[in-house]
Formats: sequence, structure tokens, C-alpha cells
Amino acid sequence: MFADAPHLLKLLRNYILDEGVRLPGGGQVNKDLMMDVLGIDGDKLGVKSHIEVKGQARQKVRPAAQLLSSSVATALEMFHPEKKEEADFVRLCDSVFDVLNGHSPGDAKPLKRGLGHADFPQLQVLAEFDQLTQTMQIGTRTALLPFQQGFLMSIKSIRELMEDAKARFGPGT
Repeated sequence: MFADAPHLLKLLRNYILDEGVRLPGGGQVNKDLMMDVLGIDGDKLGVKSHIEVKGQARQKVRPAAQLLSSSVATALEMFHPEKKEEADFVRLCDSVFDVLNGHSPGDAKPLKRGLGHADFPQLQVLAEFDQLTQTMQIGTRTALLPFQQGFLMSIKSIRELMEDAKARFGPGT
């Protein structure tokens, strides 16, 4: 069973903006942090409008992917070097979305080429995001939310699918 990766990413973005995410090391990724980082760069990244998303605009995948992108993570590292955990989180969100939503063997980003083309880095990303999803907290909640369970279910499914394919068709699969 695989959850819809674009929908999971949009939900993660919404929870970041609405309630914030507390990371295992004590870092916080929330609307204020995003506004601060995007305000510093004068919106050179072109994503400032993605913070105030309301209504139907929350259904668009691209703004969520742009807000949780490696470009935003890099801006965070540059302007707030003390926010390494937060920058790593944003970069990991970008990477896991690439792995779960990848489909083209010729994509410029290796993680988007489909599992098996760069499977060690992809499996590493899945393992890191699996661990993070189980330990991050949304707002003041301590239990996992359905979207977190969706990420975990998809990660487990893709790992098991890969193992099944290797067992059936050989290790080069």
C-alpha cells in the first residue's frame, strides 16, 4: 500500500505552517522560521507567497515542493547556520519527496530516477525519513498523525517491494 506522496507533502507543509514541527534535537520548523528565511533573501527563491496559502491554493503540489526544497534548506543554512537541524529537515523532505515521487530514469536529480537506479542513497533517505517521522512532533501532539503513518506505510511498502523484486529478479533489479 502506498499513500499519495504529493498529498503527504502538502499535509506536511500545512502542519508546518499551521502548528509547527518539533524535531528530535529540539529544533522547530514553523511558519515564523519560513517567513524569516524567505524574508531575508528578498524572495529570490520565489516562494514567499507559498507561506500564506489558503483554501484551494493548499491543493497545489508545486508550492509545497518549493517551500520544502533544497533551495530553502540552503538559504536556511546560509542565513541561520545555527539552524542546522531545521535545514537538514527541509532538505530531507525534498529528498524523500524525490524518492517517493520519482518516475523518470533520465531525471537530472538521481533520487528521482526511480528506486534501483541509485538505490543506496534512496534507501538511506527512506531510512532517515522513517526515523525522523517517528520522532518528530506536530504542534503539541505526541501521537503520530495519519499523514505521518502514511509516510511510514509508503516507506515500508517501497522497501518491501524492492526486496521482493530483488528476490524474484536478482540483485541488479
